[in-house]
Amino acid sequence: MRKFLIFILMLGVALSLVAAPLPPAQVKITLTTKVPEFLAHGFLTDDDGEEVIVSSTSVYNAFDAEGARFTYAVKTNVSFPLTVSAEITPFQGEHDGTVSIKGIYVKPSQSEQEVAASPAGVGTLGDRYDLFSFSPNISGMATYAYSVRVVADQDEVADAAVGNYESTVSIGISTQY
Repeated sequence: MRKFLIFILMLGVALSLVAAPLPPAQVKITLTTKVPEFLAHGFLTDDDGEEVIVSSTSVYNAFDAEGARFTYAVKTNVSFPLTVSAEITPFQGEHDGTVSIKGIYVKPSQSEQEVAASPAGVGTLGDRYDLFSFSPNISGMATYAYSVRVVADQDEVADAAVGNYESTVSIGISTQY
């Protein structure tokens, strides 16, 4: 019986060595991810030599005959059409005087031609303008910059009462996909 138990024990050890799985020569893992859609827009400013898009800014000397200039930018990685529009209040004086907006002009940074924005009615803040529409055409993240010029009615400026005046430009972006 003792020999039989030793034989069974040795047979169990031998079978466990044969039945044990061998480690595979290679293992494989699949890594997946997704690049999320990104869209930011605002006013392009210089922050210590680096261009940054901010949500608000101020332009001084807005009654200049050439108009108040600022740079509007869209940073995105999407490729569907986008439309940019603005609502603008007339210049309101601190002593109840107003000065009208005579026009808005837009120039893409890569272009030399400035285009007048199309009036689009009256919005909740003031007059609405369709500034431009475009389809991003660069694969991956890109920034699209536009020079915008808002011109006050110079005849009204000449007759305006002394004091500070302020106009608000609110820019919105909508998608068309």
